Amino acid sequence: MAEKRKLVLPEGFGDPKLPKGTFSHSQYYEFKKCPKSYEFKYVLGKPSKKTASLVRGSNIHSLVEKSLLAKMDGKATTFAEVRDVASDLFKAESESIEDWEDEDPAAVQTVIVDSYATWHMYALPKLNPVAVESGFAVNIAGVPMVGYIDLIDSVPIAPEEGSPARQVVVDLKTTTKSWSQDQVEKNTQLTLYSEVVGTPSVRIDQLVQLKKGVEYRPIESQRGRQQQEVFKEDLAETADLIRAGVFPKAQIDHWACGPRCSYWTECRGKAR
Repeated sequence: MAEKRKLVLPEGFGDPKLPKGTFSHSQYYEFKKCPKSYEFKYVLGKPSKKTASLVRGSNIHSLVEKSLLAKMDGKATTFAEVRDVASDLFKAESESIEDWEDEDPAAVQTVIVDSYATWHMYALPKLNPVAVESGFAVNIAGVPMVGYIDLIDSVPIAPEEGSPARQVVVDLKTTTKSWSQDQVEKNTQLTLYSEVVGTPSVRIDQLVQLKKGVEYRPIESQRGRQQQEVFKEDLAETADLIRAGVFPKAQIDHWACGPRCSYWTECRGKAR
């Protein structure tokens, strides 16, 4: 896996009232999913379980990143080369998986290779990477936000050769169910990245794992000023709740509340 460059934070950047000193979309998403889960993970420092789906996703991202960086350097990456890297990556991480989620290890490894193969064939030839795993540290609505953007893609405005291009922020998702256009329109991660980069054009590149095989399904969207302002308002309100130590549990019928949660036995699932 390519090493992420360590973010160099501006002098005075950060907020001591936030558990990590800085905030990220993954923290924002965790709090919106379940504030109590956020407290367990980021305030009390209890790590979540390493699952098969987590390793599958991170392995695929690592393989994609390797090929994109090579393309930026003008080098070609063969599928055979990456397949060998995939085997080594999975072997290194599979022993630490705590929850296989009823999946067979060999099947998980096969999905990783098949997902990358699909991306290599259908996505890589079309991409013109401007930046890969691009780090940022930006104050947004009074919240010190940090993170890494999977890809900034240069997309020609017209099919003619020499056409001017626009920058599109891209996030790669591995999933078993295809996203809808509405889900992409409302995705807060893309809204954040659009604000950071200063481009309205965003895209989800999906690798959808179906029974018949893996399919590559890109869905593009646009972000306007109203969407940005709504997100920033909610981001600020979320940070204020964290600073105040307000961590209620998710609703009992919420999809994230149950035995699959890393903190279930310490929360609602504890012996009474």
